[in-house]
Amino acid sequence: MENPSKILKNIPNEKLGEIKSVKKLHGGKVNQTYKVTSQKGVFVVRINTIDQIKVFRKEIYCYRTAKELSIPSPGVIKLYQDSKNCILVTKYIPGVSNKKIDKSKRAYIWEKLGEYSKVISEIKELPYGEDALNADDAKSKYTEGMIGYALKEFSKDDDYFLRNGMLNKREIERVLDLLNYLKQKINQINFGLIHGDLSLSNVVVNEKGVVYLIDWGSANLLPVPDFQVMEIYLNSILKESFKSGYLSAFLKGYGLEENYNFRNKETINAMSFLNLTDKIRWAIDNDKEEALRNYEKKLMKSKNQLLMV
Repeated sequence: MENPSKILKNIPNEKLGEIKSVKKLHGGKVNQTYKVTSQKGVFVVRINTIDQIKVFRKEIYCYRTAKELSIPSPGVIKLYQDSKNCILVTKYIPGVSNKKIDKSKRAYIWEKLGEYSKVISEIKELPYGEDALNADDAKSKYTEGMIGYALKEFSKDDDYFLRNGMLNKREIERVLDLLNYLKQKINQINFGLIHGDLSLSNVVVNEKGVVYLIDWGSANLLPVPDFQVMEIYLNSILKESFKSGYLSAFLKGYGLEENYNFRNKETINAMSFLNLTDKIRWAIDNDKEEALRNYEKKLMKSKNQLLMV
């Protein structure tokens, strides 16, 4: 990618005006993210390669849809593109995020994220979605693609996880039981829009305590509410700093009973295991060595609880 300063200078100034300062922001694992102060205000500018413009268009749809549903979201200013790069400009929201959020307020934020997740789960379409554009198509691809593919691979005598000692034969049998259970139950589960990366790093809390939800790059149409609960449940297993009360707060905000994850543990464990192992297979296929090591660590840390063996 070109020098960010050079790219920013090429942005037409009818929206930003003359740029006064540029500060790189933390986060932004996929995009280069900057706080830009200009003649016309303060903005967040995210830069990616042109092949990722569809993701930015998806985010714009999600930002605008969320705002229509009264979910606090930064306003979208403009999407720019040239032959090499795409640039998404949104309004900068003054406030705190991630570790700067007061610990005493974090449970409340997870409750708000539960509220937001419930609202957006009613959305059944996702223009510019990478995997599916509507809920019916998403369910078909999840069943035939993810579950069906996983069942086929785990049934092989030389499957990656068995061959590399990550799972033994007894554990593989348990995985197959979970996946077959999920395949049988999936028709009873609704699909809808999810944010895909709920975390304190993807919220901004302003001085009035309003919780803004940002960064919709991982948004997708997936099983609701189970996939959303699964994401939070995995956090409770994998992150020592993630308090169990945050899951309870999320469930409360969503309008689910506190023991929802226990009553649906087979479904949620199956989805958790499918999600982790699918990411491992993706990392292998795309030669993502660092991502592979990260996902494998997560699997080894969580597998006993997910498989209950």
